[in-house]
Order: sequence, then structure tokens, then C-alpha cells
Amino acid sequence: MKSKNSANQVYVDQGDTKDCDAIEHMNIALDGYNTRFFEDFFECGEYLYKLPTSTNVILVAQDEYAVDIAHTIHCLCQVKVIFIVHHSKTNATEDQNFECPQYVKVKYVNINQVSERVRLFEARFLRNTKEFFSIDILKENQASELSAIEINGRFLFTQLLLDILIRMEPKLNDKDELIDRCTEIYAKDTSELRRVEQFHLDYKTENVFKWYTRDAFVYRLLNQALRTQNIDFLFLFRFILQDLEKQLILYQEQAPVHAYRAQRLSKDEWSQLSGTKNHYISINSFFSTSLLLNVAEMYLNKHNCNDEVSILFEIIADPKLPGGVRPFANITTFSQFPEEREVLFMAGSIFRVTDVIIANPFSTVKMELCSENDNHLKTIFESLRIEYGGEQAGKDKEASLNSLGIVLFNMNKYDTANRFFRRIYNESSADDPNRARYCMNIGNVALHTGRYRESAEWYDRALKFCESHKFIDHPIQANIHLVRGNLYQKQHRRRQALDSYNKALAIYRKTFGENHSRIGTCYANMAGLFERRKYYRTALEYHERALNVAEQTLPTAHPGLIPYHIGFAELLLDLRHRDLHRALNHAEKALDIAKKSMPSEHPGILCVYATLGRVYESMKDFEHSRFWYNKVYALKYLKTADGHIQRKWNTRKDFICIRCHRSMWIYQSFEWMKDTKLNCFIFHEFGSFIMNIVRYCCHY
Repeated sequence: MKSKNSANQVYVDQGDTKDCDAIEHMNIALDGYNTRFFEDFFECGEYLYKLPTSTNVILVAQDEYAVDIAHTIHCLCQVKVIFIVHHSKTNATEDQNFECPQYVKVKYVNINQVSERVRLFEARFLRNTKEFFSIDILKENQASELSAIEINGRFLFTQLLLDILIRMEPKLNDKDELIDRCTEIYAKDTSELRRVEQFHLDYKTENVFKWYTRDAFVYRLLNQALRTQNIDFLFLFRFILQDLEKQLILYQEQAPVHAYRAQRLSKDEWSQLSGTKNHYISINSFFSTSLLLNVAEMYLNKHNCNDEVSILFEIIADPKLPGGVRPFANITTFSQFPEEREVLFMAGSIFRVTDVIIANPFSTVKMELCSENDNHLKTIFESLRIEYGGEQAGKDKEASLNSLGIVLFNMNKYDTANRFFRRIYNESSADDPNRARYCMNIGNVALHTGRYRESAEWYDRALKFCESHKFIDHPIQANIHLVRGNLYQKQHRRRQALDSYNKALAIYRKTFGENHSRIGTCYANMAGLFERRKYYRTALEYHERALNVAEQTLPTAHPGLIPYHIGFAELLLDLRHRDLHRALNHAEKALDIAKKSMPSEHPGILCVYATLGRVYESMKDFEHSRFWYNKVYALKYLKTADGHIQRKWNTRKDFICIRCHRSMWIYQSFEWMKDTKLNCFIFHEFGSFIMNIVRYCCHY
């Protein structure tokens, strides 16, 4: 007996009443569901007992059979909810549900409420059992390099993204933008369009819980965007994110709570989550729970299918933890199902898993809400928060579109970042003091996507703005000189690059003194220039300066330290008297930092693996060398946020030849030639000859 929208089944026990009006009303109310009617309670019960236990049933029954149903049918796992119908036109007393809390499935409704209550329960049941949510895991002392990089880096950047969205300055037209987009999405859905119009007329901060708990587009689109990190939708929903946080803070629970949540997880998700005891997890969507265990169990499907497993989350949350927690509140009074005693946790809440109990038919994950100071990435998070927040950084300051663009840029989402940078540039006035920064950021995107001419134009525009607005010797001017030097390096214009770095260095010294991370960046970039010209002694001196400054000014596991260690390791390999053990030490430090703070799609991961491969190759450890080069090769098939980087790494790859134990660049078109004698000649002997000519002619 399937409804139009789900696999739930609806059964009606009419009892002995022959009220034709009531029967007709029930038929109308349940139109759209495959409904089976019973006049005899015992016949209905017998039929239910014979159903497969995996069946989902909604039972609607006359009030005279409430006691019999509670005692005989309530225990059936096939029956998900029991609506007891009053024929009175007044509202049924919901308090009757609380007289027998052990019968949590029983809900009293009047005959006029049947259709709406069945529809709402169906939607809520699907929400709690069918929709997956996104979990990021923070694993400490992780043995697997790739999994640690994927997990911890995503954890860090998800927290940054949510933080920026919540701190963004609200605009008057925020709601209008969301309405326009939702109108496009639901253009052919008249019922949802009515809800969108009602939202447009009625929504305000005070009733955000009402709209979030409704069976409407708000919950569905918002949590889907949070799960999938759909940046465009999250940007449109940012004012609802902000309002939800405000209301959760306003109604924050003041005493510790013990809450429960039933959830379906894919087996891949469960394989990761089952090994998280004593680790931290972040739930990226809003997390609905119940204070009642039997409510959670009602939504718990105890019959696992091949691809999914049933999980019961058991949560302890103390709002008084030192350092503060993400807000959570009891929203029972706002819910359409107040008997479920719902507690809502803010998106991005961090929990520590205290125990994982694996059993049949469902497993249990016990966890505690954590203070925001608990996890070891807190220092890195605060540092990146200030760095990516740009000019408006600070715990209580508002973020901007520029801040969001910087976070996305550092997540390698270049196209999305570019849209936001250009939007804030177009919306800013000609006298906006941050206009030079916007120009520089647009130029940075162009630089990282290989559009050098466009990048130069935006950098020139930024410098002209600084000069016309008397931002002489200002840190923003130094930033522009620094990135312009990077552009000159890409174009092999090394004299101009060195000149730009010196200009930036002079301004940084004048503004910050000798101990600032930007000064370390200047030293590192200059070291790279000297290394390419084979001035190795000078390059070594500048690399040492750069690393010393960086280690003094950045947190221990800051991702900004990776280029310093990689650059140092590469230089040590190029020296005539190579210090291989020191090079390996720096490469391993870079790997350790990447495992803690960098998302898997970041191109810096490829650099770390390639450097480790080169170090082991120099040490004649060809087994380890091949292992790391193969990781570089494998990663090119993983998702990358930027197509230009994808094409670059698809063009050529580092391999260790099993015949001669030498590394090589091999074009993808000739992969079939790998590990053959022909390959050794073409890509080593002839290829090395051509490469040496190119380096000599181009001073490369």
C-alpha cells in the first residue's frame, strides 16, 4: 500500500461505526495513499502481524480502540505511527500523548487534522530516516596519509566556511535573492511556490524555527547545501544561517541534556565513523535530536539493506563547558510534533566520540558536545580565520564577500571565488579603500588559472588605485608587489620578480619589523629565484631566513609552513654535496602538516608527494620512491577544484622506471610505453638531451 511519495503504508481501522460522513471524510483525507480499510480491529491486527518487518505502516484508527491498539499493536516495528481519530471538530488534546509516554507512536488528532498530520509525519519520517547528513572527522595521530589529509583538511576548511558565512554582513536584499532563486527552482511546483510566496510575506528572524521545522523548501535546500557544500546556495541562505544561530543562542539550553538521534548511513560513511572512538567529528548540517529515546527508536529502521546501516546517536551536551560551545536549544514549542521534544544543534557542531557499540540490528555511537577549544586544530583555525578574514578579521567582527572569496580561493574553488571577488568589486564605490584588495584578488585567481596577461592588468589596476589614493608604503601595496613578483616568476622575468620582492620586503620591514609571516614569504620567493639561477649558497641563506621567520610567526601545523619545508628540501637535493637526511626531514615535516591542515584536492599535496619521491630516489630507495610517485599519479584521478591544475598534472607525471631506477616525466599519450626499453631511451637519453638544451637557452 504505497503513497505517491514514499514507501510508507496507511491502514485505517473504522471500527463498528457506520458514519458515512466520517468514512467519506477519511477517503478524501487519505486521497493519494494506497489505503486499506478494516471494519474489524482484530482482522486489522492479524493482517499487520503478517506483514514483513521491513514494511513502514501509518495506522489511522477510531478513538474507541485506542487502549487495545496501545497494548497489542504499538510494539510492532512495522507500525511507525498510530493516529487516533476524534470526530470532534475541536482540536484533539495533544497532552494525551504524555499520559502514557511509553506509547510514543500514539498521536491524537481530530478528523479534520488527519490529512495534514499524515503528510507531515511522512515528511518527518523521511527526513529522519532517508536523508543523509555530512560528517567531517578529525583524526589525530592518523597512520594513513591520504585519509588523514582528506579528513582533517576538509574538517578545517568546512569550519572556516561556516564561520565566514555566519559572520557576513547582512544586506537588505538578501531575502529577495533567495526568493528569486527558489521561484526558479519550483517554477513547475505550484504548492511549493505558494510556500515560497508565504515565506516572502511572513518570514522574520523570530519565526525562523517555525520555517525550519516545516515541511517546506527551507529545510530541504539549506541542509542539502550544507551537506554538499553548494557555495552558491549557502551564500543565498546565509541570513537564515545567521538567524538560526541567533535564535539558538536566545533559547540556549542552560543545563546539560541527554539527546538521541536515529540515522541511516551508507556503509562507506559507517566504515569511517565506526573507527572514530576518542576522535572528533563535525556535523555540517543542522542536527535534530530528541530528548526521548523511544522517539529516536521509532525512526530507527532495524532492518539494514545492503548499502546502508542503522545508527543510534546518543549525545550528551553541556552548555557550560569552558571555552563555549556551538549553540543548541529545545525547540519543542516551535515544532509541529511537540511530543517529540526536539533539541536542535547548530550546523558545524563538534562532538567527541566516546564509544562505538557495533551490534545488530543497529549500532550505537555515543558522543559528547565539545568546547570550541578542545580540538588540536583550534590554533590553526584562529590563525586562518584572521588571515582569510582579511581586513575585517576578528572574533566579533563581520566578514565580507572578500573574506568568503579568500576562503574559497584557498580551497582551490577558483571559479566560485572569482565570482565573489568580481561581485564585491562591482558593488563597491570608486572610493572604497578596499578596492585595491579586490583588484589584487581577481588578479590572483587569474594568476593561478594561467591567465597571466589578465592577472597583470588587475595588478596594475590595484597599484594605480594605491597611488591615486595615497596608499604609499601601505601593506596592501606590499601585497600587490609580492604577488606581482610571483607573476614575473611564472613569466621567467626574474629581474623584475626580484625587484618586486625587494619593494614588498622594504614596505613590510618598515611596517612590521623583521618578524612577520609576509617577510618570510618574501625570503622564500627570493630563495626560489636564486635557486633557479644556481646561486645555491645565497638561496640556502634565504631559505633558512624564511623558515626561521615562518616558524616564529605561524602555528605549528599551519598549512603555510608546507612551501617552506618543500622549498628547503628541494634546494638541499640540488646542492653539490646533498644533505639527503636533512631533505627527508623537511619533506616529512611538510607531509605531517599536510595531514593535519590541507584538503585532499589541494595541489600542495602533489608537491609533497613528488618531493618525497625525489628524496627517496636520491637515496637509492627505489621502492619508497616509486610508492610516492605513484601517489602523485593516483591523485590526478581524484577530484580537483581547478581544471587548469587538472590539465597540468594530466600532461606529465613522475615515474620511477623499473629498468633503470630513474625518475622521468612521461606524457599521458605514451603511458603504454612505461617500463619498456623503448621508454628508457626516449624519455631518459633523448629527453634529457632536449631538456638540457631548453634549460641552457632559457636559463631555466
